[in-house]
Amino acid sequence: MATHMHHAILPASISNSPDCKIVYICRNPKDMLVFLWHFSRRVQPDLAFSDVFEQAREGVSFSGPIWDHVLGYWNASKESPETVLFLRYEEILLDPVGNVRKLARFETMRGLEVNRAAGSGSLLFPNGCYFRRGEAGDWANHMTPEMARRLDAVMEEKLRGSGLSFA
Repeated sequence: MATHMHHAILPASISNSPDCKIVYICRNPKDMLVFLWHFSRRVQPDLAFSDVFEQAREGVSFSGPIWDHVLGYWNASKESPETVLFLRYEEILLDPVGNVRKLARFETMRGLEVNRAAGSGSLLFPNGCYFRRGEAGDWANHMTPEMARRLDAVMEEKLRGSGLSFA
């Protein structure tokens, strides 16, 4: 199952089951916003990046505040590392082999329907909509340095004390 649901609202049959494994892949929030903007423009072609940026900075986005979403899975991975694996996209790019091994040790994912590129996805968005170039740092092509500083400040404040950082 692929989802954008917060960990806190996952059904107990998933979040409390020792037989259910959760893999959460987290991106740098700035790159995540660029992806969200490109994705959202499939429905709203005239959507300005600055609108997506301001809404996200204020805690308004499709899946709720970015920091709440990330912290939910971060904390769950600390509390139950045997059932929740928290990976960072940028670290996967830096060490793909090591991270694939980490994932393989955690859970065998081969053959799952959700991972097949030809899958149909949802009625509105085929699976291909969820994939772009996947370049870390693409945010710099869409976000001003001031925007980056503002988002970094919000994320730093919201993640303070958690042990999670994007700095």
